[in-house]
Amino acid sequence: MISTVYSPFRELYQRTVRDTTALGSVLLVVSTQPNGVARYSMKQPCSHFDVHAASGAVILKRWLTRERAKSVACTVIARNRAGEEDTTKVLIKTSSTNQHSPIFKQQVYRGFLRENSPGGSSVLLADNSPLLVSATDKDVGPSALIGYRLLNPNEPYFVVDFVTGAVRSRKPVDYEKLKEWIFYVQA
Repeated sequence: MISTVYSPFRELYQRTVRDTTALGSVLLVVSTQPNGVARYSMKQPCSHFDVHAASGAVILKRWLTRERAKSVACTVIARNRAGEEDTTKVLIKTSSTNQHSPIFKQQVYRGFLRENSPGGSSVLLADNSPLLVSATDKDVGPSALIGYRLLNPNEPYFVVDFVTGAVRSRKPVDYEKLKEWIFYVQA
């Protein structure tokens, strides 16, 4: 244990960083301050981080990706001039950014609306079930959440539910004016 000249390390330093964090970034700073000067080093080599000997800055030296590990831990040692030392654990968690685009389960969706249907009616499939556009995403966590919207938000006749992908009419449609509508949905 480092003498009373130094305040002991916290037991754990922890931070969550994005997997797009630039190499060379300071992720956090470990410190025995305010009571003295220490030299910092890794207890064992750590493939993802390095620690600056004078400042205690933990620096990213290898890309973090959730595919490799959700978190990486290492132990930092602080030594005073008398050779006394203390250790602390550094835990860096990775949060993923959106790396994959959503992919629709179908390229084209075809549905129909019964004549004289009121606004708010579901567009139906051939089996009379509601038309739901659907996409998947290979990301994890919040980056995997998918929302749906019309590419032309001024589309006067139809709306897509942001969460469910359900397609509904905004208002009654007149089949005598137009029998077919084509619109694009973005996930």
